[in-house]
Amino acid sequence: MRWLTLALVALVLAGYMLWNHCLQPSDKVIVKYAFTDLFEQQPQKNLMMGSSSIYRLQESQLACGSWLNRGIPNSQIKDLMVYLKLGTLQNAPENILLYAGENDLSQGRTVAQTYQSYLAVIERLKLDYRTATIHVIAVKLSPKRSAYWAKFQALNRLLRELSSTEPMLHVHEVSYPVSSYLSDGIHLSRAGYDVFLSKVNSACL
Repeated sequence: MRWLTLALVALVLAGYMLWNHCLQPSDKVIVKYAFTDLFEQQPQKNLMMGSSSIYRLQESQLACGSWLNRGIPNSQIKDLMVYLKLGTLQNAPENILLYAGENDLSQGRTVAQTYQSYLAVIERLKLDYRTATIHVIAVKLSPKRSAYWAKFQALNRLLRELSSTEPMLHVHEVSYPVSSYLSDGIHLSRAGYDVFLSKVNSACL
């Protein structure tokens, strides 16, 4: 019994070292989410996923009931796929909100690569949650990232075309006034989130 206890302690310590020294910040968030989803029943009826724009989002600004926030700061679409591969929610969501791609394109990935990653995530969501409606918010034209606007617009166009062939997929394109952004020119203000969510809130009611 004593050896079993020591072995468990050693395992916990090894896990702690791995957590703190080997994983990237986004990996730590993903692992935390996966453990929470596995061991705790989530009562929320809707799911939101994406990068910092989702992570910073306040649930109170969303309509259509309760939401489970699975935003991953500074993430790319591949990080969302890692999270999805680690398991499914015990309660299948009715609506899924997805915002991603801005970091991919501004961090060196091509439009084609980003779009293929998006397709993979959407296909996985369709497989795991067959009755869910997927709401994609088009990539915003953040002032600080004006050098990538052409890429953002190209990805948005591909997503819009995809939605025309997928009945459960809705792509929401929104125009943001300059006042929508914080001083960093990337992240949204409280007023900016009202714009960000305006079409999603209307569509899912």
